[in-house]
Amino acid sequence: VPFLIDTRADVTVIPETNWPRLWTLEEAPRVGGVRGFQSDKFIPRATAVHSSPPIKLRWKSSNPIWVEQWPLSEPRMTVLLELLDHELQQGHIEPSTSPWNTPVFVTPKRSGEGFRLLHDLREVNKKIQPIGPVQTLLPANSMIPEGQPCAVLEIEDCFFSIPLCEEDKEQFAFSVMFLNGQRPNLRFQWKVLLQSMVNSPTICQVTVDRALVPIWHTDPTATIVQYMDDILIATPSAGQIDRLVTTLSQTLKASEKRGPCVTFLGVQITNSYVTPQQIKIPWSIKTLHDMQQLVGSLQWIQNIVLIPPEVMSLLYDLLKGKHPWEQKALTPEASNSLDFFEQQISSSTLARWNPGIPLDLYVHFTEGGGVEALSWGKPSHVFSPGVECLGNLIMKGRKLALNHLGIEPAKIYLPFRKQFPILSVAMSEHLALALVGFAGEIQYATKPPWTELLAIVDIDLPPKVMDRPLPGPTSEEQWRCVKMTDHTLSVQQLEASALVLACGLFTKEHLNIVTDSMFVAKLCLAMARPGVAASTTAVMIEEALLSREGTVSVIHVNSHNPIKGFFQTGNDKADATAKGLWTLRDAHQLHETLHIGAKALARKCGIITDNGPNFVSKSIQTFASKWNITLVHGIPHNSTGQAIVERANQTLKAKLEVLAKAEGFANVVPPGDQACLLATAMLALNQFPRGDETKSPAQKHWAVQSLEEGPPVTIRNELGEWEQGWQLVLTGRGYA
Repeated sequence: VPFLIDTRADVTVIPETNWPRLWTLEEAPRVGGVRGFQSDKFIPRATAVHSSPPIKLRWKSSNPIWVEQWPLSEPRMTVLLELLDHELQQGHIEPSTSPWNTPVFVTPKRSGEGFRLLHDLREVNKKIQPIGPVQTLLPANSMIPEGQPCAVLEIEDCFFSIPLCEEDKEQFAFSVMFLNGQRPNLRFQWKVLLQSMVNSPTICQVTVDRALVPIWHTDPTATIVQYMDDILIATPSAGQIDRLVTTLSQTLKASEKRGPCVTFLGVQITNSYVTPQQIKIPWSIKTLHDMQQLVGSLQWIQNIVLIPPEVMSLLYDLLKGKHPWEQKALTPEASNSLDFFEQQISSSTLARWNPGIPLDLYVHFTEGGGVEALSWGKPSHVFSPGVECLGNLIMKGRKLALNHLGIEPAKIYLPFRKQFPILSVAMSEHLALALVGFAGEIQYATKPPWTELLAIVDIDLPPKVMDRPLPGPTSEEQWRCVKMTDHTLSVQQLEASALVLACGLFTKEHLNIVTDSMFVAKLCLAMARPGVAASTTAVMIEEALLSREGTVSVIHVNSHNPIKGFFQTGNDKADATAKGLWTLRDAHQLHETLHIGAKALARKCGIITDNGPNFVSKSIQTFASKWNITLVHGIPHNSTGQAIVERANQTLKAKLEVLAKAEGFANVVPPGDQACLLATAMLALNQFPRGDETKSPAQKHWAVQSLEEGPPVTIRNELGEWEQGWQLVLTGRGYA
């Protein structure tokens, strides 16, 4: 609001019509002027403080919510009345006649001294449209310029100092019920933000940011870091920080902390270094919840303390579970990781950023994942190609440097012993995307001192897997059978173990390996390029390949292929040998070996038959009872029901015969293709219209309305890689 102020006068008179309505007024005694004495209104230091308008909440529905107040014991009721009287005196609540109501209660403070007032706003929060986060990046304390003095301000009762919008107050009403209904209930409503309201953290951040805008404009050389109700100020000189702290303390009613060492966001900041607070690591882990709290506290300090990925992975393994109360205990490996953590926390320091020194980005690969100086990440696939992982790390490091410092790294160090060949298409493509717009230098094979703690691995080794087979000395008459058994491995691990066994037979010659496992074949082909193994199966194959002097080619064949040949004959011999091993074990041992509880995993199902109940044998009844199968017989003396079953069976048989002829199966369908053929027949019969029909049988049976196009989806292939371009077919009622 523009107006004229006479700074030499003791009293400045402004018309009430021009006074900002958000500035509170107080009754004043008589004010002397040209026309004598008269009563007026004034506000102390009105020209120095300007409060921003409250942020209005957006509501999904205006229908009032009424949740009855919980009954409280007499001691708790006395405490509640005392707390409400205090809040009323502070101006945080006011009497209400609102149609809204949600319960309040009191709980003891963690310190054991006194109680705190809590308001259950779960039902109210469901009606509020969330604003969403406005500060998605956690400030990095090490990015504060080195040598600048720091001060930390903590806003006292930040939420209670921010008013609610006038139209939103009635939604936060509550009642106080007296014992035995001795008097009418007291009704109050909040005038300020509550901690339990869904948008309170965001509104707090926005309000504090608005109050800091004038400070940023008056002193652009100052570094001000705001996170919720905590503010860090760093300036080139001590005089600047004195002026800023004085202004902010008056504006925001904040308490200041200054000295050679200040604490901000859980770390200690000195003139040149940032050190983590000395936390006490709990060793008495009993439940999954205890383990989750431990890992959460350790992850908080990972941006300061250098922790290799393989150390954290030992702790991540203990996070597997279903219930928070599940019993957990530290393994010897996890205990060693915690010892390493304690040593690092007690000795680690991180230097504050020096704007005069160029910023470098180091990228390396360890046994547990990729590591860089600005960030580190673990591969998400079974085997991540090295160039792809390298490109992701470079882009992540450049992005963090721009987010925290606003500058690009001056140098990027790649984990290669020499310059990579330009002719490598895959290498050039991934690095070109990661280095778009980078104007700095590229260096090679330089390892900084901090990599001494990491198990660095080289990814630019000569490839051991060839993309095509080579001639070998094996002839069709020479067959050799080598067996190995391991009852603790899964099917995929057994298939990989067979490949590892073959790699150990002829270590100096080129080896052509034929397998019917699509998983093993694709995994080996992916390992033809440099990369990082992120699973036990990939590590096992990688070690077998590195131990060889000769190269390897992997050929995939379909199992039970009717077209016989040299490769198929060898695969059949391997299957026959494995089948002989399994037949030596009884059913109970086979169940324990494969770890399949078929009866426990199977869904309850039923079989509809046109036979009458009198024609069911005792063996069929025993089998159905064992596997929880319900036998549904034809309705007696009902030829219609029996005809429906016969017609459905006849339609399915006819469709299977057509598909079998199209695939070239004249008489018998091979066992390996029966499941696929049946699924194709069911898809054709249920999901496609017949004749002149416009809707498929599935749509007529399930869907309320037909969908012209389903939503796009992403699927994961055998290597754990996500593929796009697939489309989901919806049939309605949750079926897809």
